[in-house]
Amino acid sequence: MGGRAVSLLLLLAFGACNSVSPFAGKWEGKRSLDFVPNTDPSIQYTATRVELTVSPDGRFTLVDRSLPLEGQIEPDGTLKIEQMNGRPAEVKAPAKLSRTGETLRLEFEGSIELRQLSPK
Repeated sequence: MGGRAVSLLLLLAFGACNSVSPFAGKWEGKRSLDFVPNTDPSIQYTATRVELTVSPDGRFTLVDRSLPLEGQIEPDGTLKIEQMNGRPAEVKAPAKLSRTGETLRLEFEGSIELRQLSPK
């Protein structure tokens, strides 16, 4: 019985350290960009598409203008970008998320509204 109690306490303690991010899930939006006339529509779609995937522990992958960025989301919604295109990176532009109901607002080189594609 004592072993089970210790296991339960460890499980509860571990669970308390792992908070579920309020941003968890898969999100998609569209960045507003200007293109030269006659730009191929498939290039426009790819360049404007923004996709954000957030795990319950707050790790994220952000694909913006076809460039993958990875890192950790702070509890206040600040994105700490650690990697760009799979390599260590220091991104100087501030990036922050806020949630309003069923949508996210990403402030990163402009403002982008994201809608959820899949739940946590």
